[in-house]
Amino acid sequence: MKKIKMFVLSGCPYCAQANRILDQLKQENPEYARIPIEQVEEQSHPEIAAAYDYIYEPCMFMDGERVYESHPGESEQEAYQKIKAVLDKALA
Repeated sequence: MKKIKMFVLSGCPYCAQANRILDQLKQENPEYARIPIEQVEEQSHPEIAAAYDYIYEPCMFMDGERVYESHPGESEQEAYQKIKAVLDKALA
């Protein structure tokens, strides 16, 4: 099982959406709840964020590789599918 580092921004609607999706996915599959997800608030930890290559939040990394990055206008259904794919990869 791999650890996920997730960059978020306070007040970001896409970050709030991603957290709702994570909660939903954990309810649907309890195995997802075992995946360690470290959330890093970008404004509180700019020194950590500066070491990673991304533009939009939320953004997820696994083993230093960007595995998901939201984008403006992303639908909840699109985010759900992408986040689920990340969790499946973390379990593999």
